[in-house]
Amino acid sequence: MSANSSGRVLCVVSFCAAVAAGVPAARADLPMPFVENWNAEAPGDRADQLTWWAHEGAYGGAPAGDAVIVPLGGGDNALDMNPSGSESMGIRSDSTLFGAPLLWMETDMQLTADGAGAGVIGFCQAAAALNGYALAVSRDGTGGAWVDLRKFDGDLNDSFTVGPVNITTLDPTQRHTYRLEAAFSAGQIAFSVLVDGSPLTSPNLNPVDTDPHGFSGGLRFALASNFGQQAYFDDFQALPEPATFCLLTLGGAVLLCRRRRS
Repeated sequence: MSANSSGRVLCVVSFCAAVAAGVPAARADLPMPFVENWNAEAPGDRADQLTWWAHEGAYGGAPAGDAVIVPLGGGDNALDMNPSGSESMGIRSDSTLFGAPLLWMETDMQLTADGAGAGVIGFCQAAAALNGYALAVSRDGTGGAWVDLRKFDGDLNDSFTVGPVNITTLDPTQRHTYRLEAAFSAGQIAFSVLVDGSPLTSPNLNPVDTDPHGFSGGLRFALASNFGQQAYFDDFQALPEPATFCLLTLGGAVLLCRRRRS
């Protein structure tokens, strides 16, 4: 991983669009703006010792110690998720985001040559870790990558019927910025996927789910790695549009609740 941590995960919440679409008004238990660059953690901290995240046992049997904070140099850290053997594991944000008619997730991710699984970024129902959506990236064995948009309903390996897309020019063992966009409207969610700022135009990566999961109870972010695949995740950021941030602040809806360290 490079010490130059330029990647971000961006969650854009539009209050006006939420009202227009009949979505509950935006409220966040996560602090807004939410910036996670892992630099508040100490190298060696495990998945069960993170400030804003919790080890999620529903994502696999690997222990919390299989995900640790590692230094990149210059005071910059990353999360090294390396489930042992052929196990899987993941973490979820331990607070909840409400009212997200437009959601953008973006993170730097790099896969090593070990394991046969994928690095995964996604979001799920606050009360159900295995109901949600995710973008999974894996190596294809010839220097390229498989990129798979998943709708999981009880298993992180569930997928839309459209299936994964093979991108021979994308080397996932190098650091890339992966973005998953979800636009919520009445009765559907439309998805888009971008890599390093460029949209992937395959229909398989731009589906519209007309029978979507509901998120009236809020959502949480998720990071995971499966089947023994080592994945490095760098900076994570979540913030509303400027107008929304003002409304959230004036409404007193920003609750700064830090998770007590183990």
